Amino acid sequence: MSQFECPVVRVHIEPHPNADAIEIARVGDFQSIVKKGQFKDGDLAVYLPEASLLPEWMLKELGMWDDLNAKGKLHGKDGNRIKAIKLRGVLSQGITFPVELRGTVSVVHRPATPDHGGDAVVAEGSDVAEFLGVTKYEPIVPANMAGKALGANLDITHKYDFENIKKHPNLFEPGDDVVITEKIHGTLLQVSVVPSSMADERFFGGRVVITSKGLGGRGIILDHNDEGNVYAQAVKKHKILEEALRVLGPLADARDLPMVLFGEVFGAGIQDLSYGAQLDFRAFDISIGVRDAAVFVPHYDFEHLCDSMRVNRVPQIYVGPFDREILLECTDGKTTLAGGHIREGVVVKSRNEDRHPRYGRKIAKSISEAYLLRKNATEFQ
Repeated sequence: MSQFECPVVRVHIEPHPNADAIEIARVGDFQSIVKKGQFKDGDLAVYLPEASLLPEWMLKELGMWDDLNAKGKLHGKDGNRIKAIKLRGVLSQGITFPVELRGTVSVVHRPATPDHGGDAVVAEGSDVAEFLGVTKYEPIVPANMAGKALGANLDITHKYDFENIKKHPNLFEPGDDVVITEKIHGTLLQVSVVPSSMADERFFGGRVVITSKGLGGRGIILDHNDEGNVYAQAVKKHKILEEALRVLGPLADARDLPMVLFGEVFGAGIQDLSYGAQLDFRAFDISIGVRDAAVFVPHYDFEHLCDSMRVNRVPQIYVGPFDREILLECTDGKTTLAGGHIREGVVVKSRNEDRHPRYGRKIAKSISEAYLLRKNATEFQ
């Protein structure tokens, strides 16, 4: 499960191939450009990831404050949002913030205020986002992705997300049996089919509900009859509610647990990458159960269930033993769908739903450099 955090990490310093005054600080497989000599190899630092919104005091501390315009020098209307950039030909994702060593104690410092102390003692792995006042950027969702709420139920919606493989580079072992699929830049749709024991007259057929990624994470269900939102439009166009009830309904009853189909709604007007003019949907996951107790069906069963529902799946790019070089080759390039534009990236997951002893489900995203650096980007969920 993906979560926003600003962790205290140990950085590994490498020379910049095209500059003398800056260096590369590696955090996992992420790269952050730093001033030469600012960090030594093995130092502790706070990693501020992409999409972080930095407070004014930190922007000033980092020399990223514009006094004339009273705003930051980063991205967004307030100049306080971290985005990926390229510096002298090297991709930089995130910012590294210093951790001070005072004797044998590691400390993160921020200016003291009447409401806030000035220092925090930290250790490797500490999350200091709240202490620093760093939050995650959440774009304003357009009206056609908001929709009318039908109610709330945490038992039949999910908080669905997973990490970038750069954060957990050892998630997969060489040779692991994996499938790599294209990551489509759209908006996530959840279609939940509940068992008869949880039937509700407000649901489609008494048993099927829809929601988005952001709303589903909060347990909010969308009205499937509200055709002003793209999720209701997509399920109607592709007859997803009827097919999900027909195929997944008996399985939900057999287990007396909800089953959830996850997929991407995409097309013109959804995000900045259009994939052609038509509203479309592609499935990428199916789960059984409630929230953290849910399990995901192995890829073969996922394919079979999608075929039974006559639901298209996300494009499959590679199936076979895991190899980091193959993953990187698949990550970049053009979309395999309509539009001919850049590929957002790919998703790699275990075909048999194997689990990592530390990180859990073996699934991760790998994002293309062209996608990270594109102009006029949207990230609605």
